[in-house]
Amino acid sequence: MEIVEPFDINNKFAYFIRENRLPNRGMAFIDKEDYLRVCLDELERLCASHGRQLVRHAIHYTALVVVCMLAFGTFYEVFAGDGYRKRNRGYQRGLHQGDNNDDRDADLKPVANQMYKDTCGVCHFAYQPELLPSASWAGILGNLPDHFGQAVDIDAGARKTIAKYLTDYAADHSGAKLAVKIMKCLRGQTPSRITQIPYIRREHREISPDVFSTKAVGSFSNCSACHRTADQGIYDDDNVVIPK
Repeated sequence: MEIVEPFDINNKFAYFIRENRLPNRGMAFIDKEDYLRVCLDELERLCASHGRQLVRHAIHYTALVVVCMLAFGTFYEVFAGDGYRKRNRGYQRGLHQGDNNDDRDADLKPVANQMYKDTCGVCHFAYQPELLPSASWAGILGNLPDHFGQAVDIDAGARKTIAKYLTDYAADHSGAKLAVKIMKCLRGQTPSRITQIPYIRREHREISPDVFSTKAVGSFSNCSACHRTADQGIYDDDNVVIPK
């Protein structure tokens, strides 16, 4: 079997995919832990089958692992060619067998259904469908008589339209990075609240609970109080302002 030189990042990455040792997706969407594990497995294999080259390969792979740990996120932009980028965009669009996604990498799509805005957005922030899996949205809409302690009355036609929008564009039908992270952390769970999502809770772990009880914020669920671009589907830290 051909051994690919370890410092040719593109070839090494393609080699791992060709050997079915990594999923067929771009470097930006491979877990760092998975890539490091495969690198270490490769080192063990080389140690067993190429004894005389042990020292050279050990040095190479040790260096590679260290570089991956320090700068894994930069490899894709520095080394990957246009072909990888195009394939990654295709992977994102079909990640969960959905066909409702565009080429946006990180951001969620702004809410586009006016009935959902007018019906649900009058009481609380109109959350993007990509913040919960479709089963969660179905559960929420199926329990409107006890909607988090309040009875909500929506006519059948509006309810059907809203349900279709939320489930069609839910996190499990999205390739946006945030939606993918949400689905990965849930591991099949269907939370009824966005604030129950483990990834969301981890991202807010350094914020004091007192912040959410202030008059300006009100609760953990009031995304738009701090995320000033939440209505645009942008939740990155650069656009966060915690009100006093």
